[in-house]
Amino acid sequence: MGDLKSISRFAEEEARKDHKLVVRLNVISENIQSRLRMLEEKFSKTSIKLKCETEEKYKILHGYNQDLTGRQQRSTAHFNIIFADLGKFSSFLLPNLT
Repeated sequence: MGDLKSISRFAEEEARKDHKLVVRLNVISENIQSRLRMLEEKFSKTSIKLKCETEEKYKILHGYNQDLTGRQQRSTAHFNIIFADLGKFSSFLLPNLT
């Protein structure tokens, strides 16, 4: 009879250990899932922020490129005016020099 009690106590002890292990694993699993949700939320916020900042960067770059293109066009137009005026003055002055 003593052996049967020992076996039942052993089985109870194993059941208790199994229960503790299951409880610990559940806690670990919940912690991991909680951390995963936090990381997913952080990733989502960071992705949205990155998208907004990237769009802002492209807007700034586009504005800069438009400004640079405008300056180049104005410089070219100004050069053409100066060159045309130089041609007019040259044609006016050259016949008078001879």
